[in-house]
Amino acid sequence: MDYLQFLHAEAEALTTRFVVLTLLASVANGVLIATIISAGNDGSEQFSLLALFLISFLLYLWSRRSILDQTSELVEGVVRKIRTRICARVRAAELASFQAIGKTPVQQVLAQDCQTIYDAARQVMLALAAVGVVASSFIYIAVLSYDALVGIAAVITAAVLLYLRNKNVVRREYEEAAMEEQRFFGILSDQRDGFKELRLNDAKAQDFFDNDV
Repeated sequence: MDYLQFLHAEAEALTTRFVVLTLLASVANGVLIATIISAGNDGSEQFSLLALFLISFLLYLWSRRSILDQTSELVEGVVRKIRTRICARVRAAELASFQAIGKTPVQQVLAQDCQTIYDAARQVMLALAAVGVVASSFIYIAVLSYDALVGIAAVITAAVLLYLRNKNVVRREYEEAAMEEQRFFGILSDQRDGFKELRLNDAKAQDFFDNDV
């Protein structure tokens, strides 16, 4: 939810068109599943089922492609806006503030973190489309067996609670890993800046490699 709020704040991602395309992909996917099950259970009306399958399949492909295309265009705009904003703030920053932050965190945000934003957007939009499929499946299971619905709902609820319990732990460990990565790239930057000095002093170069890298 935090990521969706971020996208919406940066580019108003959750527009009516996105919602309609997501619903179309969900409905088409649900119809595909229902058509396959119906074809396996009932030998009649094969032509109608085939026509419904083809229509829903084409609709799903088109809506999914449209979601991915629009998501790519939207997130490219978000990444461009973030990079421009960061560069503007670096330009206006005081020297002492910039030195306190260091150039490595800035470089990481401009490169790796922005790429993470881009990659995550495609997965999130496809996941939203999958929500409709899950809802359709629940309705179908409820028609077949109420007991099965209760059992599956209990398992999913337990999985969600387990995820929520571990989310903060994972986030904290991810932040620690990101700090370590920043430190590593800072070391590589130091190695690049001091390349001549390290090449002229083998002992210092070996010490730098053993104790820093």
